[in-house]
Amino acid sequence: MKTILYFLILFVLILFIGCNKGSSVTGKVTFSDGSPLTRGEVTFSTASFVAAGMIQPDGTYSIRANNMKEGIQLGMYSVTVKAYEDAQENPDGMMENLKPVKSLIDTKYTSPTTSGLTCEVKGSMTFDISVEPFK
Repeated sequence: MKTILYFLILFVLILFIGCNKGSSVTGKVTFSDGSPLTRGEVTFSTASFVAAGMIQPDGTYSIRANNMKEGIQLGMYSVTVKAYEDAQENPDGMMENLKPVKSLIDTKYTSPTTSGLTCEVKGSMTFDISVEPFK
């Protein structure tokens, strides 16, 4: 009888976890002066999961998972931000002569180990981010 009860509890837990569609995280990325970062990408990651959202021209972003159909799962995430100038071709059109791409923000934000940004997702929520410009 105890074995059946354990399997029933396990089944309910698996069903509950499997049905959890997750949550959305939205926010705005700004510089310390309050102006919006107008392009780039925000990434939420764990050791086994990554979800990303593009930064819109007004600085807003939205994080979801699985091709934007499901929400991000609850838990603690490392957060990174990447934003670069657009690459420009030289007038001769040669690909090897592309103008180097410059980061718009301090490069510390591009790595989970140096960004200093973490977020505990507890449900659908807002997580605003402030970044420093590239120096």
